[in-house]
Amino acid sequence: MQPETLPPSHELTKDYIAHCRANCFEAAFLGIDAFIKNPAYARLDKKIKKEIKALHKEIKLMYKARKSWGLQDGQTPPPLNNGAPGLFTFNGIGTMMYGNTQYFTFFFVPVLPLSRYAVLANPKGGYNFFGDLKLTKFQQIWKWSLAIAAVCCILFVIIKKSL
Repeated sequence: MQPETLPPSHELTKDYIAHCRANCFEAAFLGIDAFIKNPAYARLDKKIKKEIKALHKEIKLMYKARKSWGLQDGQTPPPLNNGAPGLFTFNGIGTMMYGNTQYFTFFFVPVLPLSRYAVLANPKGGYNFFGDLKLTKFQQIWKWSLAIAAVCCILFVIIKKSL
């Protein structure tokens, strides 16, 4: 059985789709909306149209994700330093992802932000990690406030016992 090939006029479109998938962060700004509205789009076969629509959906998702990650045009997230984080809970105590932040949880309630990632939930389960991000100002303040409160509690108990 011979592999299916596209007519030469569609080769450029096929290469363009492959390029956009490979460079998805930059592809969000290439104007696929305008291409879909172009009369030339109507002349493409159904298979190519389906791929372009899938690419368009992918780009929209990545564009929204980039905005939520706080990245500017042309920026990519810093690479993962230590790979994807380990997520584990036992009776609700452990580490979990809430949004794009990994938290230490106590009975499934996020208590302490540990790290933040450029991440998307995978519809088939699990997460796709793209890079490390800095904790937000609020998360940093919360993290240090909790640490200072814990130290103060320990000192209070030690001082109380020594009196």
